[in-house]
Amino acid sequence: MYGGDCRVTKSDALIAKTKHCGVHNYLPLPLVIADAEGVWLKDPAGNRYMDMLAAYLSLIR
Repeated sequence: MYGGDCRVTKSDALIAKTKHCGVHNYLPLPLVIADAEGVWLKDPAGNRYMDMLAAYLSLIR
């Protein structure tokens, strides 16, 4: 038996994929954004976060 939680989320899969072909400007933050409105960001699991990076994310739009 393995110990701990071995589930892989959609975010985990996307983070693993970007290690090979993504831009690493958010390291060490494992950040995947599925949606955003105003200052609120949402990950693929539906968790909400407040954007406090001084409009850094607005550069990708």
